[in-house]
Amino acid sequence: MDYQAKDFGKLLKNNALTMRRLFQSTDTNCMRVYDRNMEEFPVTVDLWAQWVRITDYSEEGLDDRKRDLVMDLAGRMLYVPIEKVVYHHRRKRTGREQHDVQEPVSTLVEVMEQGLVFTVDLTKRVDTGLFLDHMPTRALVGSMSYGLRVLNLFSYTGSFSVYAARGGAVQVDSVDLSATYTTWAEANLAANGFFGPTYRCINADAFEYVKDALDEKRIYDLIIFDPPSFSNSRKMEHDFDIVRDYVRWLHALSALLKKGGTIIVSSSLGGFSLDKSALGGYTIEERTQDLLAPGFTRRSGTARTWVLTKERNHTIPAIFRNSRKNTETAHNEAQMDEEEMSKEEEKNKPEVKEATRSEEIMDQAFLSEEEDDVWTLVWDDEPEQKAEVKKERSPRSESRRSSSSDRSRRDDSRPRRFDDRPRREYDDRPRRYDDRPRRDYDDRPRRYDDRP
Repeated sequence: MDYQAKDFGKLLKNNALTMRRLFQSTDTNCMRVYDRNMEEFPVTVDLWAQWVRITDYSEEGLDDRKRDLVMDLAGRMLYVPIEKVVYHHRRKRTGREQHDVQEPVSTLVEVMEQGLVFTVDLTKRVDTGLFLDHMPTRALVGSMSYGLRVLNLFSYTGSFSVYAARGGAVQVDSVDLSATYTTWAEANLAANGFFGPTYRCINADAFEYVKDALDEKRIYDLIIFDPPSFSNSRKMEHDFDIVRDYVRWLHALSALLKKGGTIIVSSSLGGFSLDKSALGGYTIEERTQDLLAPGFTRRSGTARTWVLTKERNHTIPAIFRNSRKNTETAHNEAQMDEEEMSKEEEKNKPEVKEATRSEEIMDQAFLSEEEDDVWTLVWDDEPEQKAEVKKERSPRSESRRSSSSDRSRRDDSRPRRFDDRPRREYDDRPRRYDDRPRRDYDDRPRRYDDRP
């Protein structure tokens, strides 16, 4: 146990040093420094400014001795007082159970991420109000929001909205059912200087808001769809299950999106994936690996992210249409929607198979090209190529260089004062000082002897 604790402490210290260096120039003081890297310590350690939050993911929780050891090591290795180390046991949910309030008292801390200010709660709730694994996705939203109308559904505390506002969006609408989170989002926007009708925080059911927006024919350029995995709040007319409902939602949102617009879909539900055959009106690109946050490991089950670009409209599902229609009409439209969806799936399935087959063929061709490249005799081909390149770059390299003896001296063109004076060739001169001829010979004419 002692050596395991030492390894845990070394990991904490080295990871924290690496992360602080990484974020030193970005005005960021919230980061993950340990992500269940050792089986003996199934916890995550997050640094929130001058606070540390430890989340225990074990089924029964750590015993008192091990919990105290983890808190002590985290405080000492991260240079944080033990009074500012928060321990939290995240109990695994069963079925469709939802998390309750954890502590009666909140511990609010103001942190910075990429120069933006956010408020997090470290004790009262399971989640702090800012998902660290979404940091690259938030940066992506900020980079593509300039001049766009942005809709943030299930906005939570409005972190995506803050990045969109900083990115230059002309309109940002944030919709969430919770009044607490709506107020929280307003506070985060105001803390960064964004307030007024341009940045609306709407306390409403996302389902009802989409229905009203469809009736009013609102249009957005960018929609952020980051829903919970499951929700059955009493304020909602219908419960929400992302696996069951995401296709209908994305079909309805296509009517709110301009052609060529973008929907960013994200979910942290394990095993969740988009069915491309049911979403034929979108170009779908998964960006999960590109948007992996620093400090997070791939095995920890971070959020998956897709970028959808609209190509054409979908039929709006009956459940999202005007509720003033009678029940019989709605029932008939629902049946028609199901028939159209089944036809569309059947129509798209062969295309998907054909595309998959073509991708397999391309992959095989690519692999065969790689195999050919491996067995190419590089040592036979490369010298000729190098010689050609060298010849092109320096055409004088093949010409014969003249030696110093072939070149005339600087004063050879001048008339010689003493033609009978013995002279040596330029290269025949002695190199050593002792071998140089002396000027004390009587038979050797002097420089000024011929002058009167």
